[in-house]
Amino acid sequence: MKRIFIYFALALCAAVCSFNASAASLAWHADRLIESQILDAAEVQVAVSGDRSVAVWRQTTAGGQRIFAAYSTDRGVSWQMTAEPVDYNIFDAAEPKMAMSGEKVVVVFRQLLLGTWRIFANCSPDGGATWQGATLIENNVGFDGYEPQVAMSGDTVVAVWRQWDGFHDRIYANRSADGGANWGVRVLLDNRNDDVATPQLAMSGGNVVAVWRQHNGVGLRIWANYSTNGGAAWVAPAIVEDEGVFIGHDPRVAVSGNRVIVAWLARNDLAGVSHVFANYAAVNAGVLAWTPALAARIDDRNYDAGALEIAMSGDNAVAVWEHFVALSGIRHLYVARTTNAGAGWEGDQLLVANDTISGSGPQAAFSGENVVAIWSQNEGVNRLYARHSFDSGETWSDPIRIEDNAGAHGHGGRLAFSGNNVVAVWLQAAGGHDHVHANFATYSSATDVDGGGGKSCFIATAAFGSPLAGEVNLLRQFRDRFLLTSAAGRTFVAWYYANGPAAADFIRNKPLVRAAVCAALYPLVGFSFVLVNGWLPAVAAAFFLAAFLFCCRQRKKRA
Repeated sequence: MKRIFIYFALALCAAVCSFNASAASLAWHADRLIESQILDAAEVQVAVSGDRSVAVWRQTTAGGQRIFAAYSTDRGVSWQMTAEPVDYNIFDAAEPKMAMSGEKVVVVFRQLLLGTWRIFANCSPDGGATWQGATLIENNVGFDGYEPQVAMSGDTVVAVWRQWDGFHDRIYANRSADGGANWGVRVLLDNRNDDVATPQLAMSGGNVVAVWRQHNGVGLRIWANYSTNGGAAWVAPAIVEDEGVFIGHDPRVAVSGNRVIVAWLARNDLAGVSHVFANYAAVNAGVLAWTPALAARIDDRNYDAGALEIAMSGDNAVAVWEHFVALSGIRHLYVARTTNAGAGWEGDQLLVANDTISGSGPQAAFSGENVVAIWSQNEGVNRLYARHSFDSGETWSDPIRIEDNAGAHGHGGRLAFSGNNVVAVWLQAAGGHDHVHANFATYSSATDVDGGGGKSCFIATAAFGSPLAGEVNLLRQFRDRFLLTSAAGRTFVAWYYANGPAAADFIRNKPLVRAAVCAALYPLVGFSFVLVNGWLPAVAAAFFLAAFLFCCRQRKKRA
């Protein structure tokens, strides 16, 4: 029995060492608390750039609601909390939103000033380690501002928000050309005397697109305005859709190069349900022209849709959303994708494992062809889960839980992806209050572990000489099916990412050492074969039977 446990421990190590150079992988690690406040946290946001990550959130303090931040310089492995709030004053603040480019970070939020909600921004030049001080970015004195949004490309920052002007709620914008240190003068983006709501913003290079909901004289529709010079000048607003009996609400926008996708929820009051619609356009010769007739429904279910989010990279994009089934009370989570910048969408598919699981709050993030989605899943309490895709959303991994806080309610997840680094943050209940937790994942591909990336293969691949070797494949299956499904296993995987390549380098060009490593690995390959093929109960039974017969024989000899 002792030897079996020893082999199991060694198999664990071998499975980690079997990460190979021919296949992509994404491993989540152990989640961690990243703030130490006493009272509730809320409205958490996250941004990632290279190895740096920054999170901001609204925090209840003894004096009111403040905006706090934390940052990581090592891909989310460890976090440091900013010592002081990053907001403007001691009065209530809310609705933080954040953007990041290189080490520059900008957060926008609303805060009370002389009894009015005003829109502020703060910036950090060093990845959240220090903050320059909050600045008022609008001058609409005496009128409340809400729903700030921010986007960033290089040193250029654009913010939009909704603000009352004494007669209507309007959409305003402002920009900074130096990473948020200095701001210009606010400008009005809508030109209709009808109330607006739910502004959203996206940016790629100098192309900036803002979308919102507004009445067009017949019904509530989705509108957009754009700039091709980083928000320095805006064009006249245009309607994105005109769906007749449908009422447009909760738009989302994504921009990649000159391609733009807008998705939204369109409610049919006659049927009492909302569906997911989308439209697309491209900036050509400095002009972005919407064709409302191109708007198309992209969901396939006759249930009420909500909680829509989209993410985009190049011509590839995914949309994630909820569908509420009133009869069962279950919220299904779905994902759909496009590979031609929104011109056509493929049929949606379940994001959760099956249609008996209720989920909420889906989020998605893109980097190249790699997509990650997270959500809260109802297991008596809400737990945080994730799936990933290496082919722009065509196929997805199995769902995996990314936190290990049994009995604690997790919700409000947010996600960011930069290069090979993914960071998720969320709110987790503990001690009667919500606190901010985080987890991170590291993407690896062929160029990360061999050849062009300058790094080497892992141990099993180096020992057996090929990532396609049957022995390596067995160890890989053990890793995927058993090791990566536990928090302890994911932690060990993270450790090996940092330490395994050196060992592989040592053995690769030493035939005698390779032979010795292969000999040492073969018992572990056999153990993996037994476990992967489901033979462990039979082998264990045979072992105990053999041990029993051996003991009986020994007793007879002594008699």
